[in-house]
Amino acid sequence: MSQNIQPQPPAPDSFTAAPAPAPARTGNIGLGIVAAVVAALVAAGAYGGIMNAIDREVGYAAIGVGLLVGLAAGKVGGRNPVLPAVAAVLSLGAVYLGQLVFIALALADYGKVGVGDVLSEVGI
Repeated sequence: MSQNIQPQPPAPDSFTAAPAPAPARTGNIGLGIVAAVVAALVAAGAYGGIMNAIDREVGYAAIGVGLLVGLAAGKVGGRNPVLPAVAAVLSLGAVYLGQLVFIALALADYGKVGVGDVLSEVGI
């Protein structure tokens, strides 16, 4: 007597189960860019204020500006590969703007005028 017995597939367990689906992408690139812009503006003001307070330029503070902008973009925007490039460009702009704020503050102190007057003359 010949019986046709079909073999049963093994029951799924931790070794044979299908791989778990990829986790959903977290973060939002738009919010990451907005957070980086806000962080760049805040860091530029702080950088200019620090330089004005000590009357000299501090290179390490410029590195801090870049770290702050990159951290804000990464925390809010997630691991999107575009965000580091955007954060780097915004960091350079923030350092430049911080130096302009420092110059405006120094000219305001020197000329005994308001900072708003100096900024309006410069075009900021």
